[in-house]
Amino acid sequence: MPDLQMDYEGAQDMVTALGDAADWFGQAAQHLRQVAEKIDAGALVHQTGQQWSETLRGRMFNGLLNAQTLLEELAKDVAGAMGDIQTGDQDGSNLFG
Repeated sequence: MPDLQMDYEGAQDMVTALGDAADWFGQAAQHLRQVAEKIDAGALVHQTGQQWSETLRGRMFNGLLNAQTLLEELAKDVAGAMGDIQTGDQDGSNLFG
């Protein structure tokens, strides 16, 4: 069975990048919500305004929040894997040091 190896610096960079991307999606969702609020306040009226507001608050907003959640989960998974491998490396080193 091959040894399990990890580039810890690369894995940490990946966790950071995933977290940053998750934050970006969350911020984008909040910006869409703000645009929808401006539309609702009268910036775009009638059926067109209502459709834009519903789209921004519905599919687009929810899609961004779902992407944010998935990226946060992936960042946690990578961080967890990194921790597990580090623990295994330390345990192996202590046993066979």
